[in-house]
Amino acid sequence: MPGAYCNLLYHFVFSTKERRPLIAAAMKPRLREYIRGILKVDEGELLELDGVADHVHLLVRLHPGCAVADVLRMIKANSSKWMNETARRGPRFAWQEGYAAFTVSPITGAATADLPPRPREAPSPCRLPQRACCTVASQPNCIRRTLLVVSVAR
Repeated sequence: MPGAYCNLLYHFVFSTKERRPLIAAAMKPRLREYIRGILKVDEGELLELDGVADHVHLLVRLHPGCAVADVLRMIKANSSKWMNETARRGPRFAWQEGYAAFTVSPITGAATADLPPRPREAPSPCRLPQRACCTVASQPNCIRRTLLVVSVAR
């Protein structure tokens, strides 16, 4: 076979430093586009980005030559710098060390990207196992729609 076919989908979760609520809802579209550009450099693709004021969830497709740790380091470093230079007023923006990364099947990943936006009035409970979402993200009421379809091996 002359090439390889890979469809590597990941769900990433990471939070702001000290869980400070530094991500304004109005900033999420700009942050989404900035992270989309970061991923394009390494032939990655941002399928979804959402979250709340103190953490984000990303659904991404990565090139097989990219290491998850390297991609996340690049996303977090560059987006922190961008937030401080162009978007932040007040406390310095930084991401917390660490992250959660889960693989997602192509079927559930496609279903996630097609979900309609969820109303923001009442956050829904996190649907990942308590140890996977709330331990890593320290947030019992995640409102990310990718959580509906991410399966975690028990």
